[in-house]
Amino acid sequence: MIAHPDALRQAHAELDSIVGRDRTPTFEDRPYLPYINAIVKVLRWRPAAPLGLPRRCIQPKGATVFENICICPGMHLANNSLFIAVATLLWACDITNAVEKDGKAIVPDVNAIYDTGVAVHPSPFECQIKPRFAGVESLVSSVVSEWFRE
Repeated sequence: MIAHPDALRQAHAELDSIVGRDRTPTFEDRPYLPYINAIVKVLRWRPAAPLGLPRRCIQPKGATVFENICICPGMHLANNSLFIAVATLLWACDITNAVEKDGKAIVPDVNAIYDTGVAVHPSPFECQIKPRFAGVESLVSSVVSEWFRE
């Protein structure tokens, strides 16, 4: 989100319009949050691991390719979990660049990845995550406490 601050502003606007600031996002909000749904979809920009079987290629000769397929028994659970996590995080927090001591923004390299050859994830980077408005911490805390009581 720090690489695309306009996208963050648009996500905040959509969440404020649909959810408001008196409650956290819910699954019932999902059909009314197309921008948040698009962000969740974009988060899958690169699969974490190859999901298919390795295949030998004719061109280039001898190369092995791993297909990426989206067949997973837990796919819907994962997608729903990602939606509610992203919606809640963006609703509650403002995410900006970390700053150096001189006040200059630290801009992460969005192409920097950690690739083990099988699994891929972004390289570590610094950012600032702050509450978007007063009372957000207590509201999120009360919702989380309610989850654990159920």
